[in-house]
Amino acid sequence: MPIEYLTVDHLSTKDLIRIFSKICIHPDLLFNGTPCWIWCAARHVEGYGRVNYQGKGASAHRLLFAWTTHPLPLGAKKGEVDHLCRRPSCCNPAHLDFVPHRINTLRGDNAAAKNARKTHCLNGHPLNGTNLFYEQGKRQCRACNRTRKRLRHHTEKGLKYYHATREARKERHARWRKANKDKIHQYYLNHRERLTDAAPKE
Repeated sequence: MPIEYLTVDHLSTKDLIRIFSKICIHPDLLFNGTPCWIWCAARHVEGYGRVNYQGKGASAHRLLFAWTTHPLPLGAKKGEVDHLCRRPSCCNPAHLDFVPHRINTLRGDNAAAKNARKTHCLNGHPLNGTNLFYEQGKRQCRACNRTRKRLRHHTEKGLKYYHATREARKERHARWRKANKDKIHQYYLNHRERLTDAAPKE
């Protein structure tokens, strides 16, 4: 199936006047030393400028990119125009780059992009080399994973042992008290005052 493109071979003087009358070249918003071209007319919900071209609606930044740089394949799977200045309303072709969806996402400020830029886990272990592995498509720290498994194993093992030996401990304690009845009584006599003072009063 042939790929369809947004191609802008020519813009008439009327179109240029109409389009650039809606653009404000902002001297205070810069990227790589060049100002942003802020679209000051209708915008999409995401902040991208909206413009009519050949009787159809189009994104202003895509239209200007296709006019000044190269035709754009239609469809999100073919790629996206990324705002290098991180301003959706900017239409300056020098601030735009045509890249795959994954690259566009990782360049942003969303949670996926922030996690992808992390070089160490929360515990300070490097997320590279043999310490890095993937689980369900997500990067994981091998050192932290070993620690979690070890703690979980010990906890489960300890609880299992505690419940399995509970009755045996009670019986052993009862036998010890019976065998040391005289020692317990003598200990009580020797420490009667301290034990009486420590007992809760009603």
